[in-house]
Amino acid sequence: MRAVVNGRPAIVYVDTGYSSSWLDPAFCEGLQRVDPQGSSPALRRGVPVELGGHRLVLDDVREQEIRRGSGLDAPVALVLGSDILSRLVTTIDLRGRKVVFALAK
Repeated sequence: MRAVVNGRPAIVYVDTGYSSSWLDPAFCEGLQRVDPQGSSPALRRGVPVELGGHRLVLDDVREQEIRRGSGLDAPVALVLGSDILSRLVTTIDLRGRKVVFALAK
């Protein structure tokens, strides 16, 4: 789906099978970086995202190159996993061919 990630137009994938969310390094400029111990990828904090009419700021998003979506008119910047999706109410409208997000309280 279309979004704005860190001020740039982008495509965001939703993957309920992932337990973590991932941000492509091309969209990390100016974001706080946290290097966890061990071999885990760097985390980014304060990631501004405009998605489905909502403005979100995501923390602890893992940084890794995203190799999906060739041929799209915008780069794939973000894969949202269940860590973020669990904080949203997501409705898939099959007839209307759209995904509707609401912020969970």
